[in-house]
Amino acid sequence: MLITLANYTDAQAQVKYSGSVTVQGLSQEVKIYFDQYGVPHIYAQSEKDTYFALGYIHAQERLAQLELYRRLGSGRFAEMVGKVGLATDKMVRTVGITENAKRSAKLLREGPQTRFKTMLEAYLAGVNTFVDTGKMPLEFEIMGIKKEKFTLEDIYAVTGFLSFQLALGFRSEMTIHQIRQKLGDKYLKDLNYRFGIPLTPANRAGLQKGVIQPKGFRGQAPLKSNGQRSLRKNTITKQLAANIQAIPGVPTWLGSNAWVLSGKKTKKGRVIFCNDAHLGVGQPGFWYEVHLNYPGENLYGYVHALNPTFILGHNSHASFGNTSLLVDDMDFYQEQYQPQSRYKIKQDNQWVNLTLRQETIKVKGGEEVKLLVKCTQRGPIINDVLPALTKEDQPVSMFWVYNKFPNTFLKSSYDLSLAKTPQEAQKAASQLVSPSFNMMYGDKNGNIAWFASARLIKRQPGINSKFLLDGTNTRNEPLGYYEFSKNPKSINPKSGYVATANNQPDKVDGQMFPGYYVAGVRQQRFMDLFNTKKKWSNQDLQDLFMDDTSPLFVKISKEVLEVLKDDPVLSKSVNHRYATQLLRKWDGSHGLKAQAPVVFTKLLYYLIKNTMQDELGEQLFKELMPNPGFMNEVLSRTYPTLFFKDKSIWWNDVTTNEGSESRKDIFAKSYDQTVQELTKQLPKTNNWRWGKVHQVTYINFTQDKRFTVGPFAMSGSMDVINKFGFALTNNAVYQISDQPSQRMLVDFSDREKRSWGILPVGNSGHPKSIFYQDQAKMYNKGKMRRQLTNKKEIQRSSSLLLLKVK
Repeated sequence: MLITLANYTDAQAQVKYSGSVTVQGLSQEVKIYFDQYGVPHIYAQSEKDTYFALGYIHAQERLAQLELYRRLGSGRFAEMVGKVGLATDKMVRTVGITENAKRSAKLLREGPQTRFKTMLEAYLAGVNTFVDTGKMPLEFEIMGIKKEKFTLEDIYAVTGFLSFQLALGFRSEMTIHQIRQKLGDKYLKDLNYRFGIPLTPANRAGLQKGVIQPKGFRGQAPLKSNGQRSLRKNTITKQLAANIQAIPGVPTWLGSNAWVLSGKKTKKGRVIFCNDAHLGVGQPGFWYEVHLNYPGENLYGYVHALNPTFILGHNSHASFGNTSLLVDDMDFYQEQYQPQSRYKIKQDNQWVNLTLRQETIKVKGGEEVKLLVKCTQRGPIINDVLPALTKEDQPVSMFWVYNKFPNTFLKSSYDLSLAKTPQEAQKAASQLVSPSFNMMYGDKNGNIAWFASARLIKRQPGINSKFLLDGTNTRNEPLGYYEFSKNPKSINPKSGYVATANNQPDKVDGQMFPGYYVAGVRQQRFMDLFNTKKKWSNQDLQDLFMDDTSPLFVKISKEVLEVLKDDPVLSKSVNHRYATQLLRKWDGSHGLKAQAPVVFTKLLYYLIKNTMQDELGEQLFKELMPNPGFMNEVLSRTYPTLFFKDKSIWWNDVTTNEGSESRKDIFAKSYDQTVQELTKQLPKTNNWRWGKVHQVTYINFTQDKRFTVGPFAMSGSMDVINKFGFALTNNAVYQISDQPSQRMLVDFSDREKRSWGILPVGNSGHPKSIFYQDQAKMYNKGKMRRQLTNKKEIQRSSSLLLLKVK
């Protein structure tokens, strides 16, 4: 029978929001109240029963999503989608995600019966109980998936997959190597590729003017060591984005904002905690919102596929969350094979055996694929999973901090969710190895804190980790890791606030630590707003989530207009003059009806294109530009300063025979192309409205249009607090690829009445559920709904589902 949404109710599983279900595995009855937004409030008599119930309803609402992430994390995507999933599976198995999951699960099974272990096993039992007894969702029918139970290995594999998404060295370091190989070090001088821009008091004014360089760079040639080599001229990052970072319908972890104000900065004199995580667009969304109540705990927050621990949320004493720290936790090494052999490499003038691992990948509709993974003591050789690195005598290996330790992500986030003091939060943060997070904290006693959480590599002096290193010499390997006490942190600062937005953190042991940090534009906006005498209310901070003003974009606009003030291009036509007028009056906002951002965003594309594409070539230029699933942080750190430089090697257009072009020449050409293209795409200037060109559509991984939600016109943009990412092109419409995946505000003046949140679409993964897209209009308008934690209030507006003991 053809499965359609019309007969979905009869043919496939539906979410049960009321009544009762008798299940095996509980010790006592559990009550689950579903509120008017489909958020489950689980009331149980033990932590074990609570997490069993969470697993059961998580599977009931999101089983297809759980299955998808299990397949991705365990290198079994091809079993679902056929040959098109092979590249992803090979990558996942080669880089070590599956092996780490096996080791971590084995350690947990063989270890003592801790509270954490009991919790994780209970969640898993709840998921599998639904797999055994529930009906499968529509996606299983569409994809031809057979149900099977989940394992601890699956749980650890999913968090490994997410960690790899945040290992940005795979996106940017190869791009930097290609630029260096093609153009030489002189072209790297004006690229901020090694560090972010540290937002110290001395640098703030410079960033506001758009003219600073990070300390330790100063425009000199890149650092070198005698162990560094150049990478071959190959195209790598596009393949990586396609394999891992931009699978349609699979939200990618990309960034985030978080800010916590102490009582000295708020009107009611109490801590207010705010967090929004920036993730790729997909349907269902990444987060599942839930409330857990059992003796001693009252937890509210967000979990994700096959992870029952709260990444963002609050308990009765404190609130917690994070942003991506984006430290450099990967190094790449040029290895040397023994002549006539591919199983030994040179190391300190000796030939050392590689460790071999055979992987078998099943392919839907095809034959099994055998994959031989070769590993050095630093990590796997990655040539076989990157077609661009096919030259057999130039193997490249990858060192990744994540693979050097058991998975600690789950335990760290679990402990953080239970923290009641800054000291307990710091202890939880200290456990995290990878991915790297800025862990944020605030509590009802007035404490606020931020911890840079990751195992940071201690490297040899002179090593530039953004370049390929010589693997034949072990002196180029990491020396070890810094003690957590060396990690940057801030507890109850005098400023009265902590804020992070993926920017460069403070120094580590007196040194700038390399990473994939963004320029700090959003962070600077927070600092400008909070470094005032203003007292902030709950509503003020709700409104701040929607702040779409970019002082930087205004400064770039004014710089372009100033450089072109005597150039006839500004008044070349009626539309040229109109565009000029819009930019001159622009305050940097990106509302739905705003016109100036339509002009500026197109102009920004042409400014970057005309500055860099002639030197880079078309393919390398595309990799440097923002693309669906990721923003190359090298470019995001470079353009805020480059356009303010009167002299730069990048201004020369190498395709002309007229000698060296000037910045003014590039600006004039870009301005003219901007207006001409806009005139073609939107002939009537009253259609130059941001909402017409800035839109989002939520699709499901099956690509089935019946699951699609949208499109919606959206305010916000890239590099503003209300951040939306998109491919920066000359297209008529910018399709949003990443966005705030949730918004949360906790006001400790009254947590029960002043905790707020919102999801982009809805909490359910079932398209026939009333909670599938019920929050979309509120989200688009910047509104938030209350997060209920008071049982009496919950009972008044909720349906009740009983899980009974079998």
